[in-house]
Amino acid sequence: MLERSNKYKIPLILIASEEGKPIGMGALKLSDLESRPNLSPWLAGLYVHQGHKNRGVGTRLVRAIEQKAAQLKVNKLYLFTPETEKFFLLLDWAIKERTEWQGRSVTVMDKVIIL
Repeated sequence: MLERSNKYKIPLILIASEEGKPIGMGALKLSDLESRPNLSPWLAGLYVHQGHKNRGVGTRLVRAIEQKAAQLKVNKLYLFTPETEKFFLLLDWAIKERTEWQGRSVTVMDKVIIL
């Protein structure tokens, strides 16, 4: 986490909190899928604590990461997900491809970031 504690460069991490306690997180990384080193940067590690799911925390984290990417002049972001494709489609991410990662089927997605 210390490696990603940047504010003005990648890698960075954003943490959602409620009453001073962390309830979710998401990262902006240069690389996240070893088989796709040509794609960069990535939205990665999106996590929302079970007790806070379906309350908009994930959506707010994704939007905050997209906003941070725009501030850093990133014009396209990537992510991969084994199971939350529908969530990201609702947030205007597009399917780039389907592939395998560590023996699992995953969807690689991308999104153009409006600067």
